[in-house]
Amino acid sequence: MLQLKKPFAKLIERSRTAANSTDHLAGVKQMKKYLLGTIAALSLSAFASTSHAADLMDYPVEYDWAGIYGGGHLGYVGLYPNPSAPGLVQADAEGVMYGFQVGYNMPVSSGFLVGLEADWSGMGVHETAPCTNPAFTCRSGADWGASVRARIGMTMDNVLLYGTGGVAFLNYSGNTTALAGPTVFADEDILVGWTAGAGVEWGLSHSISLGLEGRYSDFGSATLNYDIPYGVDPEMVTVKASINFKLGDWLK
Repeated sequence: MLQLKKPFAKLIERSRTAANSTDHLAGVKQMKKYLLGTIAALSLSAFASTSHAADLMDYPVEYDWAGIYGGGHLGYVGLYPNPSAPGLVQADAEGVMYGFQVGYNMPVSSGFLVGLEADWSGMGVHETAPCTNPAFTCRSGADWGASVRARIGMTMDNVLLYGTGGVAFLNYSGNTTALAGPTVFADEDILVGWTAGAGVEWGLSHSISLGLEGRYSDFGSATLNYDIPYGVDPEMVTVKASINFKLGDWLK
């Protein structure tokens, strides 16, 4: 029995070694399968990402102009009172305008849109000149203007070219002041007229656009009562740069 122990022990040891070798080979095969499966999954994922990127390049998303927007503007204003009689002095005035606008764009077909915009501008442009009567100085100008306009435009991706026109409002004011004393004859009125112009707008990002616009406005005839009635026919020219934010995106 003692002599049989060593061969039996060796047999048992060989069996264990063989079993361990079999387990090792099975583990290696399992690892190979795992690695091959991972490589295949990564390859499919990379191929899908590349195909998706190619699709985006082949079919770019067109810039979306539709929706509600709002923003601010800064620009130049020229006001021309055009007195109705040679003896009435109302000097031209120029200055800076600033304000805000809100509007809505609605595409009507591929490459075209219609919209509505309202704006308000502070300007504070006034000019003083000697009156025909040298005992007085004449001052004229405007503190603010506003408009409600339609816009009709043509889009080329993120560029919008448009024409605009509508109703305009102007807070026209003036006075005559006696040089000999503090006597001031002042009057003001909110004039209503029409305005028309054109502009260009560039989509800087999905939610922000920059614009440049020029307009002419005519406010018809009006009479202001200073020391005597002053008839005027004001006209105004504006050029402004603007920035707009799509409010629908901000409210989401």
